[in-house]
Amino acid sequence: MNGTYIWVFPAAMVAIGISPLPLVAKIALIIVVFLVMLLLKRKTFLYLSASRHIAQAVVPEQKDWDKLEKALAMGLPEQMRVTSASLYIQKGDWRKGKAILDAVITAPAGKNEKEHQGMVNVAKIMRSMTSWLDGDLDGAINEVAQVYQSGYRDKNLFINYETYVLEKGDLKTAKQLLEESSDREHGSLGIQDNHAWYLMLTGAWEEATALYDVLFNLNPRFPEPYVHMAQIKLHYGLCAEAISWLQKAKDARYTQTSGIKKDFVERLVALLSNPSTRLATAKAVDGAVAQVAIGKMPAIPQGYPPTEADVLDGFAPLPQQEEEEVQRDTDDRLPDTDLSSDDEEYLKRHGLE
Repeated sequence: MNGTYIWVFPAAMVAIGISPLPLVAKIALIIVVFLVMLLLKRKTFLYLSASRHIAQAVVPEQKDWDKLEKALAMGLPEQMRVTSASLYIQKGDWRKGKAILDAVITAPAGKNEKEHQGMVNVAKIMRSMTSWLDGDLDGAINEVAQVYQSGYRDKNLFINYETYVLEKGDLKTAKQLLEESSDREHGSLGIQDNHAWYLMLTGAWEEATALYDVLFNLNPRFPEPYVHMAQIKLHYGLCAEAISWLQKAKDARYTQTSGIKKDFVERLVALLSNPSTRLATAKAVDGAVAQVAIGKMPAIPQGYPPTEADVLDGFAPLPQQEEEEVQRDTDDRLPDTDLSSDDEEYLKRHGLE
């Protein structure tokens, strides 16, 4: 229940109490007002309870979807309906989410036209995801492009629009959007990932690495940046590090609108962990940067020898700083030849007993 109702109902009770109506009429009106208050409270309670459980669950329970549907049928405010649509798109029947958004977008403005138009823009940005889910990337781009051309701007518009054009391979539009959203980048993990993704696609591997080093300090919960970082590591042949980043991607939060799916990540981990497919997979990933970045498995070539090496040969040379770090790591793994003659202590130190 919003703040308006807190004042409306007591005021209505007082007005009824001091009115010249007969006592029976007053009691009847008070009962009606009380029932309306209970109805509004009930639908708000159903909405809050259902939306909280659905948002927190990996796989929401049907009883929570039933609660949300009941609250929607009772009539929710516009903002709650848009939030409900988002839950359906992320974790449920996305076509139902689209239907809710369609109704919001086509509804008359009412008293507050400016507020309604802002909600319509939010709904259109969200509805673009249903086009994407339906395999209509161009439709998704057209939807957000129309919102953009109207002059509306917010973080989600930039994230969605950039993501779509990067997937499309329209680097010119992506660059323009990233430049315009640069002032919002610090507070948006999605925009930061899009920027680093763009840098990868344009071959600016070192700059992408530096940006991800900053991003990961903020502990992103979606899988894309971890997969993209694994791609960077494989570009330099750092297979063990790439697998480590992919393992982190496996633990990320996945929804229907995740561009990268968990089974894709698990498949990559399995191929890179298997000595017989390690080198071939690394070569395939590095040769299909744009494809892998959106969660599509590249064709794995034949004819590469098996290897168990953590650092693979035949890839881009490491930047100097990273090469020094890898060298230090390698040196730490080598036996210390400046040991005492105590063989037992040597064996203990290196776990060789």
